Amino acid sequence: GEQRTLRIVARFADYSHWFGGPIEDLRRKHELLDRYCDEIGRDPATITRTMGAPIVPVENAAEGERLLQDLPPERRAMFRAATPVQAVEILEGYVDERFGGFTFNNVTLRTPESFALAAEVIRKLEQARLA
Repeated sequence: GEQRTLRIVARFADYSHWFGGPIEDLRRKHELLDRYCDEIGRDPATITRTMGAPIVPVENAAEGERLLQDLPPERRAMFRAATPVQAVEILEGYVDERFGGFTFNNVTLRTPESFALAAEVIRKLEQARLA
């Protein structure tokens, strides 16, 4: 958590992987990590922050509804089904909050086609960031 883990990250980590959540909560945790870095004289920008992507890449809304229904109920709230274009819009908000990378949950990527959609999201996000 916020008291112990983020202090360890500030002192020792080059990378930190975060679970998703509301941007406001993540922003607060970023500020806390930055403060811990300041306390020890470390530049917080030297820590790459990654997170589990809060999206499930899908071709269309109907596919998204079906896929979310296949997830256990307790996991559904963790994801939003999104086409690649929608996914980029969502993920850009997290990039703006200093997340430097995303992982996709293998529970949501079950077929070669779903992996291809995730790859498309990554390509489109990179293109959007370079534009």
